[in-house]
Amino acid sequence: MSGRVIVWALLVAAMGAGAPVAEALVSLTTSGLRGGQVIDLGEVDEHRPRSTEEVIIRMSSTPATRYRLVQQVSTPLTNERGVALKPEQLVMEIAGGTSGSVRLPTVTPLRDGPVELFVSNLAGGAEQLVVLYAGSLDQVSQAGTYNGAITYTLQALDGSDAEVSTVRVRLRVSAMSAIQLDPASRRWISFDAAHPGQEQMADPIRLLATSN
Repeated sequence: MSGRVIVWALLVAAMGAGAPVAEALVSLTTSGLRGGQVIDLGEVDEHRPRSTEEVIIRMSSTPATRYRLVQQVSTPLTNERGVALKPEQLVMEIAGGTSGSVRLPTVTPLRDGPVELFVSNLAGGAEQLVVLYAGSLDQVSQAGTYNGAITYTLQALDGSDAEVSTVRVRLRVSAMSAIQLDPASRRWISFDAAHPGQEQMADPIRLLATSN
């Protein structure tokens, strides 16, 4: 009995070894402009109030396999103090995709939830997008290093195949301090007349120190 089982197992293994491997219908690769799976927006401060970075997205499919590309903020950008950015505090712009349909043709705030970026033409095939992301000091004011992630999903429109790629996102906001006059304070310094050798004190004014 055991000999029959062994023979049966060998036949099944041989049949499995000769079975064809299903070919992927769609293919997706992503990389930051500086290389690697990270969108490093760098640092923003009073001298550099806006920072940008690009991610290169390469897509392809077997002939006549139409596909679409979907983006989602999979991990919200959060700094070391637990302060999270709203997606719309960053903006994005898409270049490329000339053989299909770019769904966001202008500068657009980053959105929460799945967002369709691109749909190929009927023939499918290879295509490349360059997506520029930007952060600015007027939108992101609280200091810290923000880390998060964006996930891209390339889907065959008939649902037969999909590929996923996730890239990390990083933005640093410098700490800045400012001093301003208290609105409730008087706005001038005056001295009364004083005799020689007599010290004279001016009425105080109040200053406010702030930081991000």
